[in-house]
Amino acid sequence: MKCLILIGFVGAAIIPSPDEPKPLDEPPLASFSLDELENPRGPTPTDITTKANVKSNSDIPVSRKRVRLHSKSSKNREAEILERKCNDQNLEEILMRSITPSLSTSKMIISERASRDYGTVFDVICARGRFSYYVEASNYCEVTVGGITCFAYRSSASSRVAAAAERV
Repeated sequence: MKCLILIGFVGAAIIPSPDEPKPLDEPPLASFSLDELENPRGPTPTDITTKANVKSNSDIPVSRKRVRLHSKSSKNREAEILERKCNDQNLEEILMRSITPSLSTSKMIISERASRDYGTVFDVICARGRFSYYVEASNYCEVTVGGITCFAYRSSASSRVAAAAERV
């Protein structure tokens, strides 16, 4: 019995006490050039979607601004594709300053800065390369820096709630 107590006591003496938590460093910023933002590489999502829907036997060209939606109820239903990637200059600056090599860090920083500046919640999506999405938003912006694309938006529903709260 003395042996067990001695071993238990020695084992406790070997385990180091936990260190104090260290503060996190500021995340590194991704380097980018304005030329890269203005002249993205590769085909745009509009090009890919439009080219995929062109029928080879058809004499009618598909408009670059419209894409046919595949629907059982209506084959003539169309949706307009916005070519503008950003409708808010301040939100664009937030994205350009906040994109880092880490996707999760970029999302967190963009969300916090946009929420602080606008006083409302912004949803943020980040991915390596390009991606497609469908949102209804009052404020939106998509920026690609160093191969990382982030899209931040304030949904139209949250804008209506914020406007109603301001009227009260």
